[in-house]
Amino acid sequence: KKLNRDKISLERYYKSKGFLEVEITEEFVLDAEKYVKINFSINEGNLYKLKALELYGNKLFSDKEILTMLNATINQYYNPSRIRKELLLLKKIYKTYGKLNIAIMDERNIEGDYVIVRINISEGRTYHIQNIYVTGLETVKEKYVLRELLFSSGELYNLEKIDESRNRIFNSGLFSSVEMIHSIINNE
Repeated sequence: KKLNRDKISLERYYKSKGFLEVEITEEFVLDAEKYVKINFSINEGNLYKLKALELYGNKLFSDKEILTMLNATINQYYNPSRIRKELLLLKKIYKTYGKLNIAIMDERNIEGDYVIVRINISEGRTYHIQNIYVTGLETVKEKYVLRELLFSSGELYNLEKIDESRNRIFNSGLFSSVEMIHSIINNE
C-alpha cells in the first residue's frame, strides 16, 4: 500500500511540474532479510506549458480581476492541481458577494506542448439575507447570539461574515456546537 501511495505521490509531483503524461512503474526486490530495494522507472513524457486562460460567463469580476486572483503564470509549466486549488478560492470569493450557486468548471485543450485552459463560470443569482432565526436556545437569551453576528437582514449574503459569526458564537463559550443553515427562498 505504501509503495502504491509513493507512486501516486510521484505522479502528482510530476503532473504539478507540467508532465501530464508521466508514466511510473515500480518494482521491488527483497535484499537480505530486512531490506527491500525499490526501483521506480519514470517516463516523464512531454513538458506542457500554460499558453492561455480563457474565461467565459463571468460578469461580477472582469477577466483581468479573475486572472489576477488565479495568479497563473502564462508560458510557465502547467500545474493542474494548483489551478484547481485557485478555482476553489475563486468560488469562495464569489460566495462573499452573494453568489451561493456559483459553478466553476475548467477544461483543458492541448496544442503541441501548450495547454489552453478554458474556465466556464456560471455565477447564478445574487442572494441577500432576508430573515435571521435563532433556534435551540434553552438557557441563553437570543440577544447574546445576535450580538455576535457580523451580518444583518437585508445584507448581501457573505460566506466570510457567516463563518466568522459562527466562530464568534462558538468561541463565546456558551455553546458546545453552533450550526448555521441557509434556506434559499424564491421571491420571483
